[in-house]
Amino acid sequence: MAIDAFTNLVGYYEKSDIVKQLAQGHVGSTVFDDTIYHTVLTEFSSKSPMVRSDGKSPTRYKRSVGKILADRPLRSKTLTYSNGKIYTELYHTVPLSIRFPTMYMTPPQSFLEDLANAKSFAKTRLRGALADDASVSNGADLAEGRETVGMLAKTTVQVLRAYKAARSGNWGSVPEILGCTKADLRNMRFFSEKWLAYQYGWKPLLGSIHDNYALFQAQKQSSMDLEVHKGVPTVKYSTTGEEHGCETTWECEGRCFGAISAHIDNPFLRSGNTLGLVNPFSVAWEVVPFSFFIDWFIPIGDMLSSLSATSGLSFNHGYVSTVQSSTFTAVAVGDPAEYLDHGLLKIGFFSFDREVLPDFPLPEVYGKTNPFSTIHTLNALALMRLNF
Repeated sequence: MAIDAFTNLVGYYEKSDIVKQLAQGHVGSTVFDDTIYHTVLTEFSSKSPMVRSDGKSPTRYKRSVGKILADRPLRSKTLTYSNGKIYTELYHTVPLSIRFPTMYMTPPQSFLEDLANAKSFAKTRLRGALADDASVSNGADLAEGRETVGMLAKTTVQVLRAYKAARSGNWGSVPEILGCTKADLRNMRFFSEKWLAYQYGWKPLLGSIHDNYALFQAQKQSSMDLEVHKGVPTVKYSTTGEEHGCETTWECEGRCFGAISAHIDNPFLRSGNTLGLVNPFSVAWEVVPFSFFIDWFIPIGDMLSSLSATSGLSFNHGYVSTVQSSTFTAVAVGDPAEYLDHGLLKIGFFSFDREVLPDFPLPEVYGKTNPFSTIHTLNALALMRLNF
C-alpha cells in the first residue's frame, strides 16, 4: 500500500494536528459544554541521505512513511432518570487517536520475525543462484550409483518382460513378473514403493542427465560476467486483539528481493561446482537417509549447496531490499445502546530498505514458507505407508 509523504526532505520529520474531545449535556441542573484539545501526531516521514552511484552499483537507501488515514471519533451518550425524568444526559465525542501512540507504533513481532526469515531466505537463494539454475547433482548420483543403477536395471528388465507377456496375451503372468501379486495390487504398500522409486530414483537421475546436457550447451556460450536476481514469496500476516477499550487489527505484508553481480575468475572451478562435484557437505547431506524430510521444514540441503555457489567467482556488487506495508485499525468496544458511533482509527505504515552487500552473503538458516505442498504430502504418505 503506497502512502504519500507530506515531505520529501532528507531526515526525520513529524506532523501533528489538534483534535477535540467534547462533553456536552447536563447532570441535574449543571450544564456541560466542555472541550479538551489534544495534540496528535498524524504523519511522519523518514528518508536517508542520497548516495551518489556510479550507475551500476546499488546504493544504500531507506524510506519510511506513517500516516493516520482515518480518525472518526466515537460518540456515546449517557442517560439516567430520576422520578421518571431525565436527570443525566451527556454526549461524549472522543477521537480514538488520543488512546494510541499513533506514529510510534510498530507491527507485531511475529510479522517482523517472518519478514526476517524471508530476508534470510532471499540471501541464501541469491547465493545459491550463483551456482547456475542448471546446476546438477553428479556428486550425489555417484555416491548413490550402485543402488541407483541396480534399481534402474531391475525395473527396466521387469517392464520389458511384462510388456512382452502382455503383448502375447499372457496377462496372468504380468503381476508375477512385476514382483507383485493380485493382493499387492490391492495393497497401498506396493504403490508407495513404486512412487518412492520414481520420486527419488528415476526422476532425479533422468533430471541430472537432462541438466548435464543443458549445462554443457550453455557453457559453450557463457560470458565471464553474470548477474542473478531473486525474490521470495510475499509474507502476509493478520492479527486481532483488544487494547485501550478498542478492538484492534493489524494487516501486514512484506517481501524481500535482491541481486548480485559477479565475475567468473576460474571457469574450471565454477564448472566443477555446477556439475555437483565440489561441495562434499552437500553430497553427504543428500545421501543421508530421509534428509529430504528435514529439508521440507528447514532446507539444510539448500544452505549446504550454496556454500560452494561462489566457487570460481569474484564479487562485483549486490543488494537485498525489504519492502513492507502495514495497516492498523481500531474500533471502540462497548454496549451498542450507549454508542452513537463506535469510531474508527486507521493508520498506514510503509517502509523500504535497500541493504548494500559488501560481499557474497553467507547462507542463513530459514524455515520454508509452505512445507505442506501437494508433492511433499504425497511423499510423506508414501513413506508412512512403507514404514509403518
